[in-house]
Amino acid sequence: MKLLKYMLFLLVGLASCACTEEAGNPAFADDELYIYDQTAATLTTMVGEEFKMSLTVSPNDGSVECCWLLDEQPISYAKDLVYVFTRPGTYSLRFEAVRGGRAISKKYTLTVTERI
Repeated sequence: MKLLKYMLFLLVGLASCACTEEAGNPAFADDELYIYDQTAATLTTMVGEEFKMSLTVSPNDGSVECCWLLDEQPISYAKDLVYVFTRPGTYSLRFEAVRGGRAISKKYTLTVTERI
């Protein structure tokens, strides 16, 4: 009987410890980094319109540095891009994320057309 009470006590203790862990934001290694993206590789917008693009970066704990590059020139250091193009053309757009010495990026081709 004592053994049964002891096992029940241990089981309740383990169950309560398991419930106190925070689910939803797992621990990441210092150099672990992900970009989640369902955007097509070829994008279009028009001159004078606000072009908006947002990617999900993980971990999302403030440890990731972000940069948007247009033809390899930085245009924003925010995770979400809002930009107005003034000239038509075809551009190379790249999003780069850096964390703990590791850098990863996503590349796009962006065509900007004149308003009709």
